[in-house]
Amino acid sequence: KVDPLTVYVSLLVLMVSAAVALYSYPYAAGEVWAGRYYLLLLAFTAGALGVALSDDLFTLYVFWELMVISSYALIGIRGDAESSEASFKYMLLSTLSSLALLLSLAMVYGATGSLSFSSLRSAVKDMYLGGELGWRGVAVMVGLTVVGFAVCVALVPFHVFTPDAYTAPPPSVGALLSGAATKAGAYALAWTLFRVFDPRVFDYGPALIAIALLTMTVGNLTAVMQTDGRRLLSYSSIANLGYIVLGLGVGAYALNRYGPAYAAPALAGSLLHFLNHALGKGASFMSLGNLEALVGSRGMSRLEGSGGVARASGVALSVAMLNLAGIPPLAGFWSKLLIAAGCLTAPGDLLLTAALVVFVANCVLAAGYYLWFVQRVVLRAFR
Repeated sequence: KVDPLTVYVSLLVLMVSAAVALYSYPYAAGEVWAGRYYLLLLAFTAGALGVALSDDLFTLYVFWELMVISSYALIGIRGDAESSEASFKYMLLSTLSSLALLLSLAMVYGATGSLSFSSLRSAVKDMYLGGELGWRGVAVMVGLTVVGFAVCVALVPFHVFTPDAYTAPPPSVGALLSGAATKAGAYALAWTLFRVFDPRVFDYGPALIAIALLTMTVGNLTAVMQTDGRRLLSYSSIANLGYIVLGLGVGAYALNRYGPAYAAPALAGSLLHFLNHALGKGASFMSLGNLEALVGSRGMSRLEGSGGVARASGVALSVAMLNLAGIPPLAGFWSKLLIAAGCLTAPGDLLLTAALVVFVANCVLAAGYYLWFVQRVVLRAFR
């Protein structure tokens, strides 16, 4: 299938993958794993594009596995103890999530006899309204679908692999996973939920909102405590994926309770944050990788002031972090504003009001440590 959303996600994946390929050349040059690295990068890109282009659940699952297996191999590409441990964690969790996704796929096929997105929505809806499919069965399918994509989207409590997976391999792999893999995962989650389980019939919006608020809170609170630059970026990625899923959850909830006009701002904000996080976090990982090469360490104490020496990397890192902080007029401000506006579409709704309060508190906290990070790494004197 090719539609505007598919083109949007595909262009994001291609943009990040192309930037990573160019950035990787000096890092991979002369390494024994260089040939495998570029092969795996292309396989990953093919898998992520296949996820976006798939028009049925089985094809999506096949390309999803191609992307996940390539990610696992890229994380462990160096073969040292740290990257091997990180890739093993990722493999273990992704295997469990893939089994959950496969079980969900089997249940959907068993209930409807189809895996095509064009027919599944009406088939599941008709069977549910006709009484042939109980709410418990739908709840299990939705739950397994969320778990199936949760590892790649780094939703709590399936986020535990993320800091190691983004930190142990070369910085280009962290940029690829954070900038492209998570967007393919978020797209697959959104597309499957909204296309198969009509949110106007199945009220899973509150569950998505709860998961998103927990994810962003855990991500931001943990990021504040980090002394490793890349681990800080990793935990902030978890928080930003929480923002994206919050937009999806608010959109599903508003569609169920109030109608499409109420859902539009949150969904638009979520999709815009796809772009902001893909570019912002990809640029952050790659810029920070240059600074790490300069000082020979990932520690914040050693990175202090290095952005003032390597000025191009310092400027790129600053712009990327300010964008993620939501400083106006950068695009990160507008995506967060749209998600907040989505929470305000029904002012008397207690759930949306509570979601707005937690979301704004997380945005303020994140902006604080992003600005602190820029001030310490870029603006201080280099020692």
